[in-house]
Amino acid sequence: MANVDIIGSEFWENHQYILREEKCRYEYVKKFDINHRLPPCNWTVVRINACQFERFSLIHSFNKPNDWTSLRLMNASASLMMGSFPDILFGYGFGHEYSFLFQEKTELYQRQESLILSSCHTNNQYNTCFWMLVNSGKNENEAHEILKGTLSKDKNNLLFMQFHLNYNNEPAIFRKGSCIYWQKVEDSEDVDREKITRERWDVVVAHADMGPEFWRMRPCI
Repeated sequence: MANVDIIGSEFWENHQYILREEKCRYEYVKKFDINHRLPPCNWTVVRINACQFERFSLIHSFNKPNDWTSLRLMNASASLMMGSFPDILFGYGFGHEYSFLFQEKTELYQRQESLILSSCHTNNQYNTCFWMLVNSGKNENEAHEILKGTLSKDKNNLLFMQFHLNYNNEPAIFRKGSCIYWQKVEDSEDVDREKITRERWDVVVAHADMGPEFWRMRPCI
């Protein structure tokens, strides 16, 4: 047993016997695949959770509890993912997590479970209270103790009375997360002095309550 840095190349150059050639070949690795296909006509949800996000956010000095730049980057990445995988019908992101819903008849990776990565909802109201308390001088343990057992109305009252913050006025992207889905849009252009309108499907990002009205207004989902 040794305590060494296995990320750098020096360790592997000095211990090449670990990576024996026959165990790196595709044919060898393929023998250990679990060829389990997902049942047909079942909806597939893939949940992606950022690994070591706390350390990552600390290194890059993210604003707490919400960082505009990171949230916009996540939404842009999720939109590109939907464009790359047309079988994704809907996505929802919150904090450092994103979930994607695939259509029930998708044949992505032949529906093999081992090839579909599985890893959304963090209580932003709690996080807002927590970081307001920490930024006001409380340590993290004290902040957790203050918030222990509190209800939503208690947190709203704490934010308003101590920090003059009305939580309902916080940006919707913080309070509700991000939904991404396909929506039909119209493009217009002039051709030989005549206005031509064409329809196409585009990826839309929204920050909305996903109650009955949301789904009623979007039957295409």
